[in-house]
Amino acid sequence: MYNPKGLIQICKSNNIFPENIIAAFSASKLNYDYRAESGNEVLKNRKDFFRQLALDLDNAVFPIQVHKANVAIVDRKDKGRGVFSFEQGIAQTDALITNVKGLVLCLLTADCLPIIFAESNGKAIGIVHAGWKGIKLGIIEKTIQAMVDQFEIKSKDIKAVFAPAIGSCCYEVGPEFLEIFSEDINSREQTRFLDIKSLAKKKCLKSGILSASITDVSICTRCSNDKFFSYRAGDYLKRMISVVAIKGE
Repeated sequence: MYNPKGLIQICKSNNIFPENIIAAFSASKLNYDYRAESGNEVLKNRKDFFRQLALDLDNAVFPIQVHKANVAIVDRKDKGRGVFSFEQGIAQTDALITNVKGLVLCLLTADCLPIIFAESNGKAIGIVHAGWKGIKLGIIEKTIQAMVDQFEIKSKDIKAVFAPAIGSCCYEVGPEFLEIFSEDINSREQTRFLDIKSLAKKKCLKSGILSASITDVSICTRCSNDKFFSYRAGDYLKRMISVVAIKGE
């Protein structure tokens, strides 16, 4: 559901996630990354975004994303990590999982694929920064397996949402990608394009998530660069935000 104040909330009305899950991503050219501009401006943007969702920014957790495959299991001791400065985020991490109510798992992206996971009864959540490097290293499978192992849930009960990311329409890659992701390369007029969402879906299915439980919001960040940051469109430092939380304290 689009909110004119600059966010899209993945809501219960379309049965994507259970009622106790709050999930959303930004849909405006407001920056949420401290590395790009004044800390005061970024903090204001973060506060406004969280206020719209009735979430407490102090309970947020941000990773320091590095395009690898490290998964962090977060709990109450981690709340506030990365909220007020980039350096305070959870280091060397591209996926967060938790079953703690009230914690808000966050990602910052500008073309890479944010994947939001939630168990069908709202028992546990996860969020993944899925760039091609992380996908190659197994970040998606490792996150799903960590949720299964840590929270005693079944992968077939996990729902996944693919938030805005660069689409196969725009993700031009070099010939070397044919050796890495041959089945997910589309060629048009001698130019190669990577379908990162198709690739991610295959990884989810391989890990036991049901096809009917995977939702793609079908937004290309480069095509929709008026509302979303895109590295390929020249947004080299600024980032949008994706979040997920289990309601409660």
